[in-house]
Amino acid sequence: MFHAIGSFIYRRRWLTLIFTSVLLVASVVALLFGGRLGGATVRGLEADRADALVESVVGRSADSTFVLLFRSRDWAPTSPEFQGAMAEALAPLRADDRVALVEAPTDVDPFTVRMNKTLPAKSAYVVNRWKSIIFQSAQYQIARRFLDEVIKTIRAASEAAATGKAPRGG
Repeated sequence: MFHAIGSFIYRRRWLTLIFTSVLLVASVVALLFGGRLGGATVRGLEADRADALVESVVGRSADSTFVLLFRSRDWAPTSPEFQGAMAEALAPLRADDRVALVEAPTDVDPFTVRMNKTLPAKSAYVVNRWKSIIFQSAQYQIARRFLDEVIKTIRAASEAAATGKAPRGG
């Protein structure tokens, strides 16, 4: 197969050179004048509409996510020293207005911690996963039912975060 491709390109080398040059120029033009650069998405899906709604309400895209991994040669991840050092390292990110959310393993709810300690690992995963699914489904249903109130609340919280002022009641 590679022999056939190589023979084709060799016999039509000027045509191949012109074609690849046109592709290069088109790629550069697309990069310079193209739209939003993000992951591969399928347009028209409910998730795409949800992303557009989040972007219109919050005012920023939800595409940017970073994962930071912390480790120590001296402390175990469960030790208070490690957790204190991690909290100290995350403090500037939590205080930065440009950062929307910082989540750490110590931010896990008590139910999840209790399940992880009392159940075997696979069972704890299943219970915690279903708890999350049920909770998120309930949040989604509430948000759908009270959409105007949810939008007002999100806008007020976003405005408060941007200005540093507490949201007004109303």
